Amino acid sequence: MGKILDAEFRNGLYKSLVEAGYDKNEAKIIVGKKYYGELKADLIEKVKVMADSIEKDVFEELPIETITEGLSELKKLKTIVG
Repeated sequence: MGKILDAEFRNGLYKSLVEAGYDKNEAKIIVGKKYYGELKADLIEKVKVMADSIEKDVFEELPIETITEGLSELKKLKTIVG
């Protein structure tokens, strides 16, 4: 899991970019794109694990809520990053 998934890290990165001279909107887009990509990859991996578990009749605890929340977050981010 990438550091960008951590809210504190994202906030720090945003502040650092603004301090380095980036426009606030530009910094928001940069952080948003990185977060979007990592969150998407993380969700894809979780779905693969779920599918594999079902296929093998293992039926481990599946993080449905985590995936639902992640998908909701991706939808919000899509409006920011385009």
